[in-house]
Amino acid sequence: MGSVENFYKWLARSNIRLGTSNVQQTIMALKIFNRQLEGQFKRMEIQGKHAYTKAQKRYADGDKHAAFKLMKSALLYRKWANKLDEFRTNLDDVQFQLSTAQDMNNFDEVGYDMLKNLCELRLTLGNPQIQKMLNELDVGYGPFASLYQVFIRKEELAEKLHPIEVREREIRQEFGEIKGKGSSNTEPDLAFDQLPDAPGLSSNDSDERNKNPDDELFDLEKELARLRKKRNS
Repeated sequence: MGSVENFYKWLARSNIRLGTSNVQQTIMALKIFNRQLEGQFKRMEIQGKHAYTKAQKRYADGDKHAAFKLMKSALLYRKWANKLDEFRTNLDDVQFQLSTAQDMNNFDEVGYDMLKNLCELRLTLGNPQIQKMLNELDVGYGPFASLYQVFIRKEELAEKLHPIEVREREIRQEFGEIKGKGSSNTEPDLAFDQLPDAPGLSSNDSDERNKNPDDELFDLEKELARLRKKRNS
């Protein structure tokens, strides 16, 4: 595919076959991409609210294990949606910069901002559908999957940006178990890496090394509840 610098040079060229420029073609592709992201944003909002409602109901019913998993999904969807909304605004700015790049002769700068925004979303938002869309994004230069890798390595973004996660404290706060961020609660503020990212989605980032000890506690509570129910029946 070539280097990042080759992409910047490609942006500055005309597309004789189509009778337009590569930058115009890129703007059109980004507009379509942004519209698709808008649909994903709305789905995330709906899925997050649905998971939140189910989490509160399960918690009220005493099923803490399921409630915590559902709330983790709800909060993750919420964070994903917020990040996606922020990214869409940045992408609008990139499109404007691209439209003036010819006059300003700053294709390198605009190309850099474009790749930086795309790679930031790739590194921070683990939603599988969004990752698939990013990999398949084609502005006429070709799919960006390999270009992301080159840019991320060159700018050392992997050391600066990390996937969005939901922490134990956040979940407990939603259920009123912790009052505010200044609580003197001494429990460790752990990330719930082993809980599902969202209903119906699998997490590719979890592994045995990051296993959360609280999962064992929740499993034990669930098993004890089952045994009590069996004993009383």
